[in-house]
Amino acid sequence: MMLRMMAALVRRRRVSHCHGSVRTALFSMKKTSSSLDNTLHEEWRQMQSSLPSVDEALRMWERSCTEDVDLLPQVWRTLEAHYPEGIPQVLLASTLAALWSKRKFTDIIAMAPLATASTLSSDVVDFVVRAHCAQNDIQGAETFLAASSHASNMTLQSRLVLAYASQRDISRVKSIILQHIVEQPTHMWNAQSCRNVMSALGQLRDVPSMFEFLRRMTDRGVEADCFIVASLLEACVATANAADATRVLANVPALNLAPHPTLCHAVLRAHVLLGHFQAIPSVLDELHMLPPHPSTPRILRHVCSAAIEAQHYDVACASLASPDQFPHVVQHASPRDVPAIVQAVSSWKSLTTAQWTSLLHDASQAGHFDLALQLFLLCPAPPDASMLAAVDYACQHVHASSPVAAAVASKCANHLKTSSSLLTSTRVALVTIICIRLNLPHLIAQVLSSPSTGKLELLVTGLQVAHKRRDKRALRTFYLAAPPSVRVDPRVHQIFHASSADMDMPILPPSVNKVLGLVQAKDYRKAIAHLTRHPIHHPATWDAFLSHLVPPLDPDPRCAATTPAEWSFAIDACLLHNRNVQAIDLFVGRMLSTPTHRSVFVPKPTALLQLETACRRLSVAEQRHLHTTKLLQVLMDQFAACPRAFPVSARVGLMRVGLLLRSPQLTLLVLPEKCHQWDFTMLKMVITAASETHQVEEMFRKAPASLQIKLLREYRRRGQWKEAPVNMDVLPRLLDAGAFGDVLRLRTMLPVHVHHLQSHDRWNEFLDTLAPQIP
Repeated sequence: MMLRMMAALVRRRRVSHCHGSVRTALFSMKKTSSSLDNTLHEEWRQMQSSLPSVDEALRMWERSCTEDVDLLPQVWRTLEAHYPEGIPQVLLASTLAALWSKRKFTDIIAMAPLATASTLSSDVVDFVVRAHCAQNDIQGAETFLAASSHASNMTLQSRLVLAYASQRDISRVKSIILQHIVEQPTHMWNAQSCRNVMSALGQLRDVPSMFEFLRRMTDRGVEADCFIVASLLEACVATANAADATRVLANVPALNLAPHPTLCHAVLRAHVLLGHFQAIPSVLDELHMLPPHPSTPRILRHVCSAAIEAQHYDVACASLASPDQFPHVVQHASPRDVPAIVQAVSSWKSLTTAQWTSLLHDASQAGHFDLALQLFLLCPAPPDASMLAAVDYACQHVHASSPVAAAVASKCANHLKTSSSLLTSTRVALVTIICIRLNLPHLIAQVLSSPSTGKLELLVTGLQVAHKRRDKRALRTFYLAAPPSVRVDPRVHQIFHASSADMDMPILPPSVNKVLGLVQAKDYRKAIAHLTRHPIHHPATWDAFLSHLVPPLDPDPRCAATTPAEWSFAIDACLLHNRNVQAIDLFVGRMLSTPTHRSVFVPKPTALLQLETACRRLSVAEQRHLHTTKLLQVLMDQFAACPRAFPVSARVGLMRVGLLLRSPQLTLLVLPEKCHQWDFTMLKMVITAASETHQVEEMFRKAPASLQIKLLREYRRRGQWKEAPVNMDVLPRLLDAGAFGDVLRLRTMLPVHVHHLQSHDRWNEFLDTLAPQIP
């Protein structure tokens, strides 16, 4: 009965084999707490007081394998004592596997005495041999193996070869190989034993013997795998055997080996030995795609040092493995090496804040300021004052439009938002400076308007920093973002008004401050409604209001920090106050300062509608003035830079603007090249513009026939027949297309062309069909 239950338990807990050893899936479970261990010991003591049932004993054995291996030998001895009829070998193998996972070598040897060696399975013998070898008792392992019934097992003999190789006992290694391995029949050879032998010979740096054994195993039908080739390459590198290393590397592609970090490590070292640095990047790419390996940092460090010494700095960047190598690599790196450096640093773990700060300083000193900011984004630790100072120094040398700038400012602001009550004034000031320097003060404003503590000190520090940097927009932004309960604080009131007076900032009335506060809260509908009820009449107040919404137009792309919604609101405010020329100037400024991935600004329908409204309101004198400004030139330059980026809707809007500004050149420039995209509205605008450039008939001829007819009907309906464009080909083209109905309707509109129909074959055929001639 016990044997049947044990068999059922073994079937439920399958034993998996890995390289000839027995392993159980239960080892993936985490170790339980000490309280559970105590409970298990208590249960075991109670079970020992009486003879446990088979089911209870097996359940205790199973729990011991996973929860408390220290208790396992006692449980096993009890099983042996109470059930002398025998225990399955698979159960013993599972027990030894559990002990092996906890390095209980003495217990393994005690559970399988030498006297029982002849009755044990190969898996059990394998664990005992390995336990003897782990305790440097190789003679004991050899004696136990000789006493077992598996003395000829090639895998077990290769274990002895590995053990003797670790002790540099060359004579015993070669003796076992010659007596117990090489002479084995073909069916006994297997990949695991060959790996062990090649690894042992590799430790002895016996390259000729490795090639000889490789030939023998190939003859026996065992193919070389990634571990065997890696052992061979490592031995060639260790002995500086360039010729053999070259030979092995040349054959690696033909072997079609499975990728493994061990093989990549050996190939990298071989390439370094041969000076083949140009071949290293592809191996590094393959290595990065494989699971992490504990030896990878050491190998990469070796490759990086060799690449620096050989002045292959691109390889050094790709193989960067430790912070102490970073200064030597980054000072020789080029901008195209930055992604490789970022990828390398991203794999480093457990760096301290001081080490991260040092990396930032080294990158900045080498002139790679963008890299310094990317490294800051990688840092998982909260930044201290030194790191923030390094970030601020790097921000001084990058454009605010840089893709990394917004991410840096956002990370700083989030740090401020989550820890504002715990930060020192120095760190708060540095975060504020970074956001102002990158022209993103609204991120600080978002923190001030969020429901968190520490608002007063944060606002005071922000106002002081904005005053020190002479940034009027940031000063007012911080002040308006704070809750009213904080703004009325005497210290805040004194700092804001003193700073405003020092920087010649006008004090805005409460109604204007309310509008700006609504804009900062992104409530543009309420802001425009309030501005409609309380318009701004004083010129100085208007200038201060507009300069807060949109920073002064400047070639520096920092103007791009203004969001599209803020640009749109500023233009709407100008239109509301009938400041049309200023609205157009803002539109031009937005086009020049808003970067896109196509390097051109394609206005949205709303922006074009605003521009049309402003242009329609212009007086004749203002229209003439606009011809000397940047508007028309900027529109044509932006369109000419990338015509394909402009959809038909944008082209129609620009055509209207061209007509409003009396610029036929703009209207005809943006006209879609494909005539099938034209509609009737576009054709009328084209004819209007073409009338000023003497291209009416040319443009009319390009239009589709249906649009030509529709336009001619429009002229006849309005009684403007004399102004209609004349095209000699209209009726013949309609006849060619078989549009006889249109020809009948148009022949009364074009009496001068009727004589052209008499010579057209299809017209005569049509008439004969309607009214056949009488013979």
